[in-house]
Amino acid sequence: QVNNISENQVADENGNWQSDPWGPMGLYTYRKAGAIMSWDNGRKNTEAGLLKFNAEVEAGHTSGSNDRISNTEYILGAAGNHYSYQRTVSDGRDRNLNLRGNVTYNIDTLNRITATIDYRYSDNRNEGTSYLSTYSAAMDIPNPEKGLVGENVSEELGAMGINSNSTRNITVSDNNSFDADVRYLHRFRKEGYSLSAGASYRIDSHNGSADILNNYRYFNNSTPESVERRYNTAPSDNSELKAKVALEGKFNKNLSFAVDYRYSLMKYNDDYAIYRLDRYPYYSQLGLPLGVHPSTADSLAAVIDIANSHYSKRTVQRHLIDPSVTGVWDKIEAALAVEIEYYDEELQYERGGTAHSPSRRYFDFTPHASIKWKPVNNSEVTLRYFGYSHRPSMLELLPVTDTSDQMVERVNNPGLKTQWQNHFNLFGRWFNEKRGDSYSLYASSGLYNNKIVDIIVTDAQTGKQRHTKDNVNGSYYVAVGANTEQPLDKERHWTLFVSGAYHISRDKSYVGAMGDKLGLSVVHGYSPRAGMSLKWRSGIWNVNLSGQYSADISRYGSTPEYDQSGHTFECTLQPQVDLPFGMKINTSFGLYGRRGYADEIMNHDQWLWNATVSQSFLKNKALTLQLEAVDILHQRTAEYSFVRPGMRYFNRDKIFYSYVMLHAIYRFNIGGK
Repeated sequence: QVNNISENQVADENGNWQSDPWGPMGLYTYRKAGAIMSWDNGRKNTEAGLLKFNAEVEAGHTSGSNDRISNTEYILGAAGNHYSYQRTVSDGRDRNLNLRGNVTYNIDTLNRITATIDYRYSDNRNEGTSYLSTYSAAMDIPNPEKGLVGENVSEELGAMGINSNSTRNITVSDNNSFDADVRYLHRFRKEGYSLSAGASYRIDSHNGSADILNNYRYFNNSTPESVERRYNTAPSDNSELKAKVALEGKFNKNLSFAVDYRYSLMKYNDDYAIYRLDRYPYYSQLGLPLGVHPSTADSLAAVIDIANSHYSKRTVQRHLIDPSVTGVWDKIEAALAVEIEYYDEELQYERGGTAHSPSRRYFDFTPHASIKWKPVNNSEVTLRYFGYSHRPSMLELLPVTDTSDQMVERVNNPGLKTQWQNHFNLFGRWFNEKRGDSYSLYASSGLYNNKIVDIIVTDAQTGKQRHTKDNVNGSYYVAVGANTEQPLDKERHWTLFVSGAYHISRDKSYVGAMGDKLGLSVVHGYSPRAGMSLKWRSGIWNVNLSGQYSADISRYGSTPEYDQSGHTFECTLQPQVDLPFGMKINTSFGLYGRRGYADEIMNHDQWLWNATVSQSFLKNKALTLQLEAVDILHQRTAEYSFVRPGMRYFNRDKIFYSYVMLHAIYRFNIGGK
């Protein structure tokens, strides 16, 4: 595979290509080559003596750039707002090698053993440039991220300026990981009983370094301009040993059980060093190229940032028992399970000349329950519940302050409590075989107790921020939705699909400026969704007319001036014709638009036109030529936004949407079927 449209695809053992589920990001060229070999001795999957072998190798090289624009509005309570505009451009390359092999052997009809090994290597290098300007008011000017950067700042912009920062960086890293896994399965002669056991071991190492050059300027007080040059190193070594035993069986024809026991021993070693090269006069200048370091280790060690460099060694032992019971009757299926985990953790942490060695032992419980009911044929209604906790790490609970970033101070909260989440899901569907209509509905909800939130407190004069975490109660979400598909005539030439959904949420946090009393900010979110699709099929023709509407509405309880009512609408006409001589012609034309967002980066109309023509040739249509044109009008962009109690964020990434590609696809078999 070689492509320059940022599509990272993976081939499976059947030769089918699968795209990255996250979609294309950035402006990258992917180069990849690999092979998969599978062999078996011809015996059936459950037959004694079956031997299967699989080996994979893949090597890749990725290069390109990422260009991102982001606008962030920080809410400071009575002190007003700060508006930060940032643009980050990075160029880099990544090389990787993956080797994987597994073997399966049936000792007899009741016993099977499987072994797998996996090795991965990667190294990468990235160079980036970033410009950020923060103002006391929203800016409607070209390139606001550079408005306060450099020496020639206009008097008008300087009067509204808070701070600016221009950054250049080079990051280099390499990663190695190795996994080995062995599993054994024994089926008892009694139906429904089995015993499985397995063990695995993983080691990985990481070596990373970064050269960073920052130029900070302040406009609202007497803080002087500063040039900061740093060299960071971050090597780490980790290992994980796992073992598992599982027993499955039946109490009777309706009730079955399963019991899992898992043990894991995890070790994490991290060493993070920051060298403040700007403490040498020679390095505290903007013109010096990045990557230049002192010639000896002694002179480098002389400028280490002792307060923020640290060493961490963490050991975690985990015991897990997961008993579950499942019942199956005529129309009802129910399951109940609870994961009981016991942790034994130890931490050795050194920072700023101070050593910390906390340890803790605790239990965690994760309950699951579900019930499925089939009231009539081709229908089901399922209700599920699961709850789980998010416990702060021992490092998050240490009384440690990180001042490595001049603009952001991070302060740990030793009093941070464990977060608990309750989730309920309801799903139902029904399909009418005789008429062809179908219906489905869903509902879900989540309630957070002691939700862990990131609290940002900002200095109104300099824009410097203090980040800390705390617990807040009262956050939740509720979502409901339904859809139906209806044939509109007996021959089913016409089909109508209609869907609707509604999502509401409440998010809480504390906001304010340094020196002021923090206030509780509450944001209610409302997101209605609606969609409709009308399809017509007759002979060689297929036409689809679809429309969708969604909204992102936010309401701030105590500060309604920050409310937002964003609306998104989309309509598309997509005809397709399948000609009898193997040609297919498909095109789509539509409008995508947004209105009502607080930042104009989100508000726009885009006319979207795609087209595809393909022709199949040769016996069994083995060869296909396909010409594909995507975003012919060159209008598609990629933006997203989210709101929080203390901020509103808007983002745009440059992505390859517009291109023309000719595909040549040839499928063939060699030997046998």
